[in-house]
Amino acid sequence: MRELAEEADPALILAPVRVGETDLIARLTRRSADALALAPGRAVWAQVSSVAPVG
Repeated sequence: MRELAEEADPALILAPVRVGETDLIARLTRRSADALALAPGRAVWAQVSSVAPVG
């Protein structure tokens, strides 16, 4: 996990995650990020439930 980023909605946060050579961006609630104690450098598991191209 890399540095958490602000989202336009104050209840949400973006969490960039590197999976192998691929960068993913997870969007989750601040409450969930706090409950999971997400922090840069922490190893996480990612489950993809939907996909949207960026760029």
